[in-house]
Amino acid sequence: RKSQLLRKRNDFAGVPNIIVRGLIEKTMKLLRSFDYAPIIQHECAAAMLAEVSEARLREIVAKIAAPRHFFAEFERNQWTETWLAGQFRAAGYATMSQGKHQNLVARPPDAPRGRVMLIGGHYDSVQRSPGADDNASAVAAMLACAELLAQYAPNAPVCFVAFNREEDFIIGSADFVKTFLPGSGMEIGVAHILEMVGHCSHAPQSQRAPRGHCV
Repeated sequence: RKSQLLRKRNDFAGVPNIIVRGLIEKTMKLLRSFDYAPIIQHECAAAMLAEVSEARLREIVAKIAAPRHFFAEFERNQWTETWLAGQFRAAGYATMSQGKHQNLVARPPDAPRGRVMLIGGHYDSVQRSPGADDNASAVAAMLACAELLAQYAPNAPVCFVAFNREEDFIIGSADFVKTFLPGSGMEIGVAHILEMVGHCSHAPQSQRAPRGHCV
């Protein structure tokens, strides 16, 4: 099956975009946040998405869902970055901890310089919150996307970034844009920034902010 998909390389244009959207929908389906109606029409992308297991998405969320604020839960925050780096490396990506706020950057080792697609999501949480939806759900979708592309398009022009300190006025991502991108050799053609893709409820009083946080 994989070889059949790889033979369709001329049909690969646009697949990473479709994969990201499909993974968001698949992640949201786990918690029944809306009535799931598949929108994937691209044959290659649909076949790839079918290989993503709900068990894998749940595994990632469960693994990192613990309070992991950069200051309040520093050790867990650092553990999360280390674990995620290991997962990206196991899939074949080169990783680096970027900047003083420790964003995690993962790229194919032989990826060309120039125009890339950026896929990102923050891995920190607010204080005293396990952050399963905000933002382990998005990290799960991002990592699953990375694993798919590593298998089927290992040198795709993509860059994955797990941002840190989003909950501190997005200073991690701001530092990435200001201090890393200019000298990285990358030009961001399109960016998918994933946020809280796991669950939502519109029923009154069904969702509450963590203690001490006003919304």
